[in-house]
Amino acid sequence: MTNSLAPALKQKFWTNNGTPAAGYKVFTYAAGTDTKLDTYQSPNGARNSNPITLDFRGEASIWLPPNVAYKFVYSPPNDTDPPTSPIWSVDDVVDSQIVTLWGGVDTGSINAYVLDFTANFTSYRDGIVIFWIPSNSNAGGAATINVNGLGPVSILNPDGSALVPGEMVQNQIAAIVYRSGIFYLISASWVLSTGTFALALSGFATPLVGDVSYVRSGNLVTLRCTFPITGTSNSTSMQGTGVPLILRPDSGVRSALCSNIFNNAIGDRFGKAVISPLGEITFELYDGSSFNSAAFTGSNTKGIGADWQIMYTL
Repeated sequence: MTNSLAPALKQKFWTNNGTPAAGYKVFTYAAGTDTKLDTYQSPNGARNSNPITLDFRGEASIWLPPNVAYKFVYSPPNDTDPPTSPIWSVDDVVDSQIVTLWGGVDTGSINAYVLDFTANFTSYRDGIVIFWIPSNSNAGGAATINVNGLGPVSILNPDGSALVPGEMVQNQIAAIVYRSGIFYLISASWVLSTGTFALALSGFATPLVGDVSYVRSGNLVTLRCTFPITGTSNSTSMQGTGVPLILRPDSGVRSALCSNIFNNAIGDRFGKAVISPLGEITFELYDGSSFNSAAFTGSNTKGIGADWQIMYTL
């Protein structure tokens, strides 16, 4: 271990004659301004008066929070407030420290998170990074976080999309970064969001509806149907609707190859599913050279075979 020099345990001031500056005043302001800024009597103690009146030894206990810039103005006992005859003024006095990025455990509720911790910022600004622990996993819907009483701010995925339920997990570390009025979740989102939805298939004499299960991990989506959904066809095309919002791309379409597309007496065939931002799935059949959305037989039967599955990224 290397020993270091002890800091000044008390701030000591002297008069021009070299005697203790009893009764002299020390004013403290935010750096570069005439706005008073508090100092403290101990690391976790009460605020000093402002100005600080020095004791009979010309001393005072002056503690500063980390990474906050001050202006100090030293004045004689009979000076005014604000001072008009200062002895000296020193600007940009900073106790520079590496401040932890640790925000602690939130004290809010589901989707409305709250943090209160010692930080080197007093307003939201680009580049703020916070590591913290949610007390509750996020649910569906908008999520916000309120840091040090500065007001609630939305939490989104890095691509600007809304969080999927379970992306922030109770009692597990989350990481967020602030940019342009938004906190973006930058911690890995490996927690699975799962469920089922009713897929309605068109192109049949009698409309078909079947349950499809889904798993979303981050932006990776897997859809699966373990039983066949087939019926009498009355069209050369087949489309599904009802894909939940959290499984839809924000823009453009996503394509995924799949097997087990049932087409008439031919049986299960290789195909492709095209998912749109509107929650529609257009099914295409491979005809030996290309995929075609109008290649189904317009009579007999068609649909989804057992164990149909697709995987795509949002």
